[in-house]
Amino acid sequence: MGSKIVDYLIEIGKAEKLDAIFALMLRDNYRAIQFLQKRGFRIEYLEGDSVRGVLDLKGKCSKWVYSPANVSSVSFTVGE
Repeated sequence: MGSKIVDYLIEIGKAEKLDAIFALMLRDNYRAIQFLQKRGFRIEYLEGDSVRGVLDLKGKCSKWVYSPANVSSVSFTVGE
């Protein structure tokens, strides 16, 4: 079920011409991290227990800088 939802979000993001899709999860959620990596998300380890997955749909999201002002995106949270 989760894979269908994420795949659908990716389809919608592409259809809506979004720049990126972001996912937030806990650092110890290894299954979600691997799941998103298989779908092309870049994983960024944030401070504390948080991890962000970034799927760059248009090549506009820098590895180091994310500015909501110049990136159209959708975000979601991944849980176990």
